[in-house]
Amino acid sequence: MNVVIIDSGISLDIIPNISNGIAITKKGNEFLAAEEFNDEIGHGTAVAQLFLKNIENKKDLILNVIKLEGSSKYGYNIDTLLYALDYLNKKFSCDLLIICSGIRTYSPDLHSKLKDLYNKGTIIFSAFDNYGSMSYPAAFDCVIGVDIYEFVNTEKHAFISFKDGPINIIANNKPFKVKWLDEKNNIVKGSSFACADIAGIFANYHMMNLENSIRKNCYNFLTYYSSDDNIKIKRQKNTLNNCKIAVAFPFNKEIHALALNQDLLLFEMLDFYDVRQSGRVNIEIQKLLRCQKNTKKIKNIDDLDWEGDFDTFILGHCDKLRNSLSFNIVDEIIKKCTQYKKYLISLDNLENYNLAEGMFYYPYVGFNDIPYYNRGKMYVTDVPVLGVFGTSSKQGKFTLQLMLRRLFKANGFSVAQIGTEPTAALFGMDYVFPMGYNSSVYTSSNDNIAILNNYIHGCELKNPDIIIVGSQSCTCPYNILNINLFTLPQIEFLFGTQPDVVVLCVNVCDDITYVKRTLKTLEGVVDCKVIAFVLFPRKMSVNIEMISAFALDNESQEYKKILEDIFQLPVYSLDFCDIQRLFNYIIDYLS
Repeated sequence: MNVVIIDSGISLDIIPNISNGIAITKKGNEFLAAEEFNDEIGHGTAVAQLFLKNIENKKDLILNVIKLEGSSKYGYNIDTLLYALDYLNKKFSCDLLIICSGIRTYSPDLHSKLKDLYNKGTIIFSAFDNYGSMSYPAAFDCVIGVDIYEFVNTEKHAFISFKDGPINIIANNKPFKVKWLDEKNNIVKGSSFACADIAGIFANYHMMNLENSIRKNCYNFLTYYSSDDNIKIKRQKNTLNNCKIAVAFPFNKEIHALALNQDLLLFEMLDFYDVRQSGRVNIEIQKLLRCQKNTKKIKNIDDLDWEGDFDTFILGHCDKLRNSLSFNIVDEIIKKCTQYKKYLISLDNLENYNLAEGMFYYPYVGFNDIPYYNRGKMYVTDVPVLGVFGTSSKQGKFTLQLMLRRLFKANGFSVAQIGTEPTAALFGMDYVFPMGYNSSVYTSSNDNIAILNNYIHGCELKNPDIIIVGSQSCTCPYNILNINLFTLPQIEFLFGTQPDVVVLCVNVCDDITYVKRTLKTLEGVVDCKVIAFVLFPRKMSVNIEMISAFALDNESQEYKKILEDIFQLPVYSLDFCDIQRLFNYIIDYLS
């Protein structure tokens, strides 16, 4: 059996029976391979000892070592490892590869090279990060990732295995006795040493069952030690299908975004409808929304030709409409969609309706979306994450996200995006976390953080230039007089998405002290930087209730100057020219 250990080298004084070995060194932009692989740290020597102690027939074992110069017990240089894998592929025959270290950020090059080795028949063991983070190569689908836990309850051995997910084996975080470079006995603990120990157990198992292929033995090995705790996840079939021509009803806030940004939609919008009682029927959209030219008129839903040239019906929030009509409008729409075989997209949850599979979509986050197999490990991304957060609801945060999406894509950037509006998927955003009005997020707390972090990783795997995320409403509570004012969903969103930079949306009426608290919350909860404000010209007048009104130009300019003077940050308005300047500023800041 041919085994290769990639680590800090091996001391021949402690382990003399090494078949072959090299040291990889990076000098400037070049790599050198030398036959001197003596361990100067001790980590690789300890790993080799723990691996070998489990091998009963060492005569049939060919042990090779690749020393990564510049590595430490905390990690290695990724470029050096990539070169080492190329060298291994050309120079060594390898049945089992052991890498007892890792990096915290995803590397597509590392994934590709290890996938090539796996496809050639090599079994790869790697240790997870000791601090609990998701790490690589352990988390790759072609690698047996070994993690540690303080106590693993199993009678078979001091570890259990899982057939699915990035974590394949969880071992007891038990101490091991090894000889260090001074040849004195040391007690060591951690995932690196647990990984070496279990890799040795597997190697011994394989050498006792050579009638099977190593891949077959690996499967049998993991199956034998498999835990009853394997979690069965039923995947949701509620996915957005391709649609070509759509109509939308009723013409409320969420549908406004479709009317204002038709160029970003994945399909053509044919018409917009509402009920006669709304007072919006036969009025042009451009007059209702004070928007760029859109001369389409809102039509009466009673006049909709269900046999017309559209394949999709978009049903907006209807809870208020239900209360004003004498019949259940949602039931009627669903009946019509079923009768005329129209694909139904609903912004509200439809799980209580018996709908034909493949003929509906509604945004939904539930227990099926929780990445149980990650077991609390968080992904770390190298892709810059831009966050859009705010100080209240209804201040154009989603409009800003769409404007930035348009500008990034128009300038040749690859964009991945997580939207919190229920319409996000209709614009091609990668993930929807509908935590706003009539939220259909049915998870909470740590589960939400794990889901969102998993979404960020999913975005990262698409190799974008930037990831855009956008929150809902305010970020920190105005006061603590009622528990419903607490902004726990927004804080979970902040933890889950971990933006690097944030654009903060504010209102002309916002108290400066509250803006300061919001900025400090964002920068204090996660390691991010608020880099700019976008000013929404809304002010509040307080009579019996809060009533919105638009500020005059001079009021907006006065408030803008106050923000600039106090925070020393640029302030932009929510119009095309200013957002173009914001886009340029973001590019410069991240460059």
